[in-house]
Amino acid sequence: MAKSITATVTLNFDVPESLNPDQQKERIAEDIGRLYDADSTTGVACTGFEVQGLKRPPISRIHFLCAGCGSPDVRADAYAEWDVVAGAWVLHSVYDEKTCEKCSSSCSLIEVDEATGMEIQAFAMVDDKDVSRQAQDGETPAFYDVMVTTDPTPDGDIHTLHEMDDLSHGQMEKTLAVMQDTYPFAPVTCHFRDVWES
Repeated sequence: MAKSITATVTLNFDVPESLNPDQQKERIAEDIGRLYDADSTTGVACTGFEVQGLKRPPISRIHFLCAGCGSPDVRADAYAEWDVVAGAWVLHSVYDEKTCEKCSSSCSLIEVDEATGMEIQAFAMVDDKDVSRQAQDGETPAFYDVMVTTDPTPDGDIHTLHEMDDLSHGQMEKTLAVMQDTYPFAPVTCHFRDVWES
């Protein structure tokens, strides 16, 4: 005796950008329909399907930072309500009061688009008369620095989210990889030539 169940499956499709959402949905339904018409080899048969909606991958992410110190460790007063279906408290309203955990005080926030308002940078550095500076052509780096910063805000401020100093070349590569995983949409700029990396 057969038992009917509903399975939720996520399928990813490459679709032409020239198609509007309705056309994309129609093409996806046609493609799934070809699978639906195929004979089952597992003893499990698909008896129908429905394309409910299209979820596009994000092209960036928004970060909120303390306008005073640039920390991303900010909190907002909010109101939650119990959702019986979800079996959890869900966010209902967010109030105007914002607090920076680093400043330990009330703050205003700046909104930063990861793809257009942030940058991951790596610098080759040398020691020069008790100060460190960026390596120039032909100089062998003594160490590397990695920073994640915002672009200048409307007030001209640049906020630093992360700063890692005095790294070996291997540590710099690992740190860059971690920062790229943490901020996948932020552009990366390496301020050194490949020949310096050896």
